[in-house]
Amino acid sequence: MDMKVAVLSYVCDAMIPFVEASTTMLVSDGHKIVSREQAELWIIASCSLTSSIERKINDMLAEARLRNKKVLLLGCMAEVEEEHIVNRFNDVSIAGITSYMHLPDIVKKIASGYRVHRISDSPKQPFLKHILRINPLVAYIPVSEGCSSKCKFCICRIARGSQVSYPAEKVVEAVQLAVNSGAKEIVLVGDDVASYFNEGFSLPSLLRKICTISGDFKIKLGYMNPASFLKVAEDLISAISHPKVYKYVHLNLQSASNSVLKSMGRSYTKEEFMMLVKTLRKHYPNMTLETDVIVGYPAEQDEDFAQTKMFLNEIKPDIINVHAFSKRPHMKSEEEVPSWKIKERYEDLLRLKNKLEAESLKRWMGWEGEVVIVEKHDGFLVGRNFAYRNVLLKRGSLGAKANVAVRGVHNDYLVA
Repeated sequence: MDMKVAVLSYVCDAMIPFVEASTTMLVSDGHKIVSREQAELWIIASCSLTSSIERKINDMLAEARLRNKKVLLLGCMAEVEEEHIVNRFNDVSIAGITSYMHLPDIVKKIASGYRVHRISDSPKQPFLKHILRINPLVAYIPVSEGCSSKCKFCICRIARGSQVSYPAEKVVEAVQLAVNSGAKEIVLVGDDVASYFNEGFSLPSLLRKICTISGDFKIKLGYMNPASFLKVAEDLISAISHPKVYKYVHLNLQSASNSVLKSMGRSYTKEEFMMLVKTLRKHYPNMTLETDVIVGYPAEQDEDFAQTKMFLNEIKPDIINVHAFSKRPHMKSEEEVPSWKIKERYEDLLRLKNKLEAESLKRWMGWEGEVVIVEKHDGFLVGRNFAYRNVLLKRGSLGAKANVAVRGVHNDYLVA
């Protein structure tokens, strides 16, 4: 029986290919993707990285019950919070991360009146000949699944298992198909793309292979653990020089206190992070550096937080994602930072984030150059330049190039 389905996504970039592939399979199976209001079935593609995301999903589950909707909770939260979901929402179907590519079978069961509980499906890679993409011009291509790091604050390895890198030929073929179908931007994703390794191919060699594909497109690298980047730093920095690669790097700092990094299970020091930043900027002075910082980790003292602020002021990232620590289900009991202090540090770091990001955007004032128009935002077209900076334009067409001159800044965007 065909169903009207709403796919509600709360996933990280690494899981977008799975959401797109499973949605494509549903449509091929005869189901119709519709709005939440029209849908008979809500499929909630879930994340369990932070407690704030979990609260949003719990609210969504409660709303679905009030609206008398069938619900399938799919992905990370279904794995991590399985017992909680079963006990609190006994009418909700759940399926784990490896179930994304089995979605048509699961929906058939739900359509027949069953409540599904599947956590241990056999995994399948999300490589299809044709994908219905959220944005046809932007293709998220997975290079791996899972993570082999042992960061104590992170749920990814618990939920998704140790890292498995996909065969290079599969990744290259997926990129080729995306480019052939009109994609102008290729985003290579995984829990840590820098740690990619399969049959002699590391991330730098994979990147060079992708750059040989003919066509007019740019490549964005997904987030990377600095420890993994360090292992291939010289080769990767060289590979980024190709004109098809955005001069953009997402390195997750998390803290600039070596003692906190050690407590977190991070395998690098702030000095090594600094060395990476200096080397990258020596080669690519106008590159975009994005990073993440966690405040309120149990080991973080006032002096540790002060070190992080000082370090950020020194390296001046272009984009900073600030996260307030929330204890995850797998973590052992530790002395915790009081919630009022976490909030205080979070708000303090947000002020620094806003200051540094504003300064970074202002440095682009007067810049002239080429952008590729890939999306729309609030009635404007959005073009991206070589450093993955977003520029708002009034005229142009999706998929086309445009020569622009930056004359202003609006929120997180440059304005042409």
